[in-house]
Amino acid sequence: MFSSGFLTPVDCYRSTFIAAGQYSVGDLLGHGMTIKVAEKVAPTSGSTATMFTVMWSSSGLSSGYRFDIQRKNPGSTSWVAWLTGQTALSAIFTPTSGVGTYTFRARLRSRANAKFSGWSPAKSTTVA
Repeated sequence: MFSSGFLTPVDCYRSTFIAAGQYSVGDLLGHGMTIKVAEKVAPTSGSTATMFTVMWSSSGLSSGYRFDIQRKNPGSTSWVAWLTGQTALSAIFTPTSGVGTYTFRARLRSRANAKFSGWSPAKSTTVA
């Protein structure tokens, strides 16, 4: 999704990851690692009347990028699409399946080349 272009062994490339997801970082020699950026869910607990904020990016996107956000409802083992093709940085979530733990994850997607990050580490909130 991102590239520094060719760099000599003494060059440096710096990037700030503003969007939730998992990003593979590597070089032509096969060295690499994964950068994991989680979204934020606030508050971390509440009631069925609580409005939770789910934030998957800390600043605006470049043109051509979108976010996909999935949710896992209480008692479920399956992820379901919650919001897709989003340009907003966050959204309000109101519990729809009663009490329990709701879990969220997000990824960044390029509309230009259909590439996308891995899913972010999951973040949960508990509804009592």
